[in-house]
Formats: sequence, structure tokens, C-alpha cells
Amino acid sequence: MNNVSAEMIESDIIKYIVDTGKIRGRPDVIVHLFAYIVVFGPISQQELVSISKKYYFKKNRSGISSGTISKYLNNYFLTNKIVEKIRVQNKPPAYKYRLKFPVNEYITQIQIILQTEVDEINSIIDDIFNNNEKFSSNSVSIEKQKFFQRLNEFKAFLNVLRHKIKNYKHGYETSKTPIINQILKPSFNKKVEIDSIEHAFIDILSTTFLLGLYSEYYSKILGYFITRKTLTQRKLRQLTGFSLGTISEGLNLLLQLNFITIESTGKKGKISYSMNSIEDAFFKKIGQYLSQIDQLHPILLNIQENLNEMEKSVENQEKLHKLREINEMYLESHVLNKIFFKKLKER
Repeated sequence: MNNVSAEMIESDIIKYIVDTGKIRGRPDVIVHLFAYIVVFGPISQQELVSISKKYYFKKNRSGISSGTISKYLNNYFLTNKIVEKIRVQNKPPAYKYRLKFPVNEYITQIQIILQTEVDEINSIIDDIFNNNEKFSSNSVSIEKQKFFQRLNEFKAFLNVLRHKIKNYKHGYETSKTPIINQILKPSFNKKVEIDSIEHAFIDILSTTFLLGLYSEYYSKILGYFITRKTLTQRKLRQLTGFSLGTISEGLNLLLQLNFITIESTGKKGKISYSMNSIEDAFFKKIGQYLSQIDQLHPILLNIQENLNEMEKSVENQEKLHKLREINEMYLESHVLNKIFFKKLKER
């Protein structure tokens, strides 16, 4: 006799979504909220608070506060067009949230977003180079030469990535370029102005889907490895203003995701971290993602078996139908993910 309940299957699906999100380096709150919206949406903010008390546990507490949920709904999920806000007529609460696209369509959306971002970042780099032509007649410090060299390497990686992305569809619109253009207006005759361009470039880059971390702290740390190649904790603190604890956590995550390596350890224990090749770093991450995501595939197959067994019962057919749809979407998404990322991984 199978004792699996619909609630247990809900829990398994939530765990699968959370685990796949963590593999990508997403923060805990984001992956949990995404899972709740997938499984229970359309869902209100108050309902998200209630659901989180059942499924979110961290640092000896359970649940996510209403303020935190509101912040992520507005500043992440709605801004990145992951969910949409719908009005519920004549029934409190007034608004609920649901996925903007079915799960399996997000693979197409990833391609669209990446294609658009690659074009925009390339445009920003071109603007930086074009505006520095008048600066090139002056003496350029070694530090500035390295910065321009890394921008060229990053541009080369973006061009490789662009050619690998297939099935590009127009429709995803974004414009970050004007932000950098405002900073490019002054004449380039002071070191501080060159530094401000790098910082502005990192600010823009850290918000992109390309970096894939969706954390201001970790994405900015990764951004400076793109422009600087080799860094220490002390230098990162000077560049970002983040605490040593935040920088240490970010470095550990980037090491885990294969973005960076430990370059050397000095006599006094000072560690240097490096992203020697931008292209290798990003494609190592893709390879690691493929390997880890494959390990989670049996969870979906087990959920499918449990659903088949439970459907022999006449109870909860509506809920079971929704759970089956979600599981089938993730099974399809798993296949599409493998195809898409394998194309990116091909060298």
C-alpha cells in the first residue's frame, strides 16, 4: 500500500526546485519563493508567508517575513518578468502572483535574455573603447592596460556565447546602455574617471542574467574578477566596500561554482584568487551545472511513479492533476536544459 500523500509530493517538487536553484547559485529566499509560486500559484503575499512557515527553515527559524517577500516580489520577480501580478476580483487579498510563462518556456526565455544581454554588454564595451580613443594618446598605466585587455577577453567570450545561442526570438527588451553613457560624457584625463567607468560597468554587469547569481554582493565580486583577473580579499574590500565576511562567502561560492581558482598563497597566508580565462570559467560552470542537474533527475521520475500510484484514488484529483503538470514540465525542462547547455558547452 502506497502511503504517499499529495502533500508529500508537493514537498518533493519544492525540494527539487530549490535544489536546482541552489545549483545555479541562487539565494535561498529566491529559490524558495519561486518554488512556492510554481506549486501553489496564483498565490497572494500573505499565502506566501504562510507557506514559507511550512517549508523554509534557516538559522533556527522558520518562515520568510512579509517585508522580505514584498521586496523580492517587486525587486526581483516582477522586475525580471518571472511572475505577473493579477487582480482578484471581489475577493481579498486583491492581488496574487503567478508564473509569467510555463516552466518549460523559461528555456526559450533564457535564450532570449542571454542574446539581448550579450548584445547590450558588447555595446557598452564598444562605447568604453570608443570614448577612450582620445585617451589612448596619453600614457596609460599598467592597471588600465590590464582593464582594457580583460574587456577584450570578455568581449571575445561574449561573441563565442552569442554564436552558440540558438532559436533567438525578439521580444525581450531592456536598456542598460544609457547608464554607462552618462558616465562616459566627461573627458578622460583623470584616473578617477577611468575607475568610475569600471565601477559603473560592474554595476550594470551585476544585474544581468549572464552572471547568474542574482545577489548584488556575489555578482559584483564576480564582475571584478572579469575586469581584474586576480584579486585578494583585501583588494575586493577596497573595490566593493563589502565586509570581509560577505567577501569570504562570495569567494567560497565562486570557488564552488568553478568561476575562480586559488592562484597562490603568500608567506603571510594572503591568498590570491584568479579567473585566468573568462571563457573557461563560464563553461566550467556550465559543465558542473549539467553534472549536478543530472543527479536530481531521479527525483522527478520518483515523483512521477508516486503520482501514477495516487491517481488510482478518486480523492484530490484536481490537485494531483496540477502536480502532474508541474512534474511533466520539469521533466521536459530537464531535457531542454541538457540540450541547451550542451550546445553552450561544445568547444
